[in-house]
Amino acid sequence: MRIVVITTHHRQPLIVPHLSDYRHTILTNPDDPAPDPQPLDRLSPNPLGAFRCFRGHQRAVAMLQEQPGLIIEDDAIPTDDEWPEVVEIAASSLLPTYDVVSLHCRVDNMPATHIDPTPHVQTVRKIDGLGIVATLKDYDRTIWNGERFVMKWGFASLAYLISPSAQQKLLRMKWDGMPVDLILCNRFSFCAVFPSPFRHGHAVAGSIVDTAK
Repeated sequence: MRIVVITTHHRQPLIVPHLSDYRHTILTNPDDPAPDPQPLDRLSPNPLGAFRCFRGHQRAVAMLQEQPGLIIEDDAIPTDDEWPEVVEIAASSLLPTYDVVSLHCRVDNMPATHIDPTPHVQTVRKIDGLGIVATLKDYDRTIWNGERFVMKWGFASLAYLISPSAQQKLLRMKWDGMPVDLILCNRFSFCAVFPSPFRHGHAVAGSIVDTAK
């Protein structure tokens, strides 16, 4: 399986040391200028950063060359040493059914004092003994930019598997202001692995959605 890591020149990718035994490609995403014209309706407080993130994911997906693959943002950190097995099961058992299989849910990173994730998680089924398929209850819903938009609370674009047909669809998209994590869970056939085999390395500054320093 092809693996593409998305990073920028602002920092060193945290995930790379964990990929030493696996062939992977590193995409250093440039600091794209703001799109012209800019979308009138934007869902991110940092629209330029969200645009750069979207373009980075498009570039990474293009590097998969229409082969099933794994996209990983540079601040992903495995939660345990068995993450390759989880990825393999997800790829073989889920990717034939879903366009996108997310390998990270933000509820896994929430401290107990912040929110109890249990009411938000609905385990769908088990595969090979792992409870790996989950959907999350709708957190917010509205009409946005003429589209019925559902905010999927907890889903993210930190690490995900994407099918060849979904790659083509993502590459054809033009950015309309929706962040890429919400694009994946709203505009594709989508599921998430839970518990997550990856977590955010939040302590490192310089997110791929940051504006240029």
